[in-house]
Amino acid sequence: MEGGKTRQRRQGGKVSEKHGRHQNGLLGGTEESSKRAGNGAVPCESSVVAWYQRQDVLVWAGGMVFITALMGAIYTLGNYRGWNAPNGFFYDEANTTRERFLPEPFVQEPGVKGRYWIRGMEPEIRWYFWKLRPELVTPWTRLFVWVCYTVHQLLAWWLLYLAQVNKQSQKGKKYSTRLSKYNWAAVAVHTFFHLLHLAQTHLTYDATAQDVSIFSSQGSVIVALLLMMVIEFQDRGVFFGWPSIGSTDIIGGTLRSSTCRSVTLIRKYHGYIIMWAAVFTFWYHPMENTLGHVMGFVNTWIFMLQGGLVYTDMHLNKYWRFILETWVALHGAIVAYQTGGPTGYWPMFTFGFSALVVFTQLFTLPFWKRLPTWTRSIPALAYLAMTLYTYSGLPDKNGQLWTRLWEPIIIPFNQYFFALAICGLVTLCLNIETKFDAFFIHKNLSRLKANLGSGGIGSKLMGRS
Repeated sequence: MEGGKTRQRRQGGKVSEKHGRHQNGLLGGTEESSKRAGNGAVPCESSVVAWYQRQDVLVWAGGMVFITALMGAIYTLGNYRGWNAPNGFFYDEANTTRERFLPEPFVQEPGVKGRYWIRGMEPEIRWYFWKLRPELVTPWTRLFVWVCYTVHQLLAWWLLYLAQVNKQSQKGKKYSTRLSKYNWAAVAVHTFFHLLHLAQTHLTYDATAQDVSIFSSQGSVIVALLLMMVIEFQDRGVFFGWPSIGSTDIIGGTLRSSTCRSVTLIRKYHGYIIMWAAVFTFWYHPMENTLGHVMGFVNTWIFMLQGGLVYTDMHLNKYWRFILETWVALHGAIVAYQTGGPTGYWPMFTFGFSALVVFTQLFTLPFWKRLPTWTRSIPALAYLAMTLYTYSGLPDKNGQLWTRLWEPIIIPFNQYFFALAICGLVTLCLNIETKFDAFFIHKNLSRLKANLGSGGIGSKLMGRS
């Protein structure tokens, strides 16, 4: 009788395990949440609560509906006002474009900010097209957008800090399907400022692009992507899932062990930097009705939404995190094609970011761990074939083919190099801190021993006795 009950419990455990794996999709549980459940003693909350009863999933779905509606509003209002400025090439075809913006600086203008050669860099690369002509800009229009950005940024950081402090003061599980008051406040703040930015675009238009370089906006997003690569390293490795937790080779083991402390520290504080990148980039661009702008605002919105879902199970969902990290591949390709023409830099951005997807980011998804190892090379082989086929028909400025194959290497090389550099720099700082701590502890212990041994505390105690 006892044996029958034992078998029944074991079978029930297997059924529950299969059910949990079945729900481990975009709206189900996550691998991290399964680990937090332990050996089946305490089931993960996201695996026992239906998705339509989970606050984190419902808020996430509401966020997707909101950004879709906002995209429609951006296009509708822009078209209503007759805006048609996908890039500088259409400058002479749209009256509203000539009224609002300066032309692209294809001919350099010495002495005019951003419109002349500097350090061998062409002015059109440095110039951001979607900002008002100088005579339309006032101190108030510039001040207003900076006030909006500053308040938004400080509120985002403050709410993130409060959520972190509140979670550290609580006992029990760290992640939940329910939102705290700080989660609700963060989502509300980001929603409000998106609506405010849309109104501000149609009132004063200019974003912070009037005052800061385009490279500051691009650089902030790159920093966010680098941190995402670092915090995912322990779970998915660098190439094709290597090095994993089970890697026995010397290089893989050394790479994991040497970066363990730095990855842990970056995981703890990455939200502040990524939130800065999202909010800063969000306020850099006006809500112009172009596909590139709209896709960019989707990118910054999902970053902010992820920050608003901190300490929820949805924040850990691997499929959602995959979208967060790879959206830039689609956005970058569209912007490069929109602004550079059919033979511009779109292949470099398309195949550069896609290389990161097929070699690294794709293996965030948990199903790869259930497939044979050899299958991991299939996406990379398809990517290489498509890259070679595309570049076989792409001429350079002189009309020659096969001379641009270096382009897709630039983005992944920089991402891998700087991600490693970040880990190395943080590890170095942590090691220096450890050395200093050890030095001061040793110094204080030496002083204490000296006092105890000669005329110090020890002598006073002996005298009293």
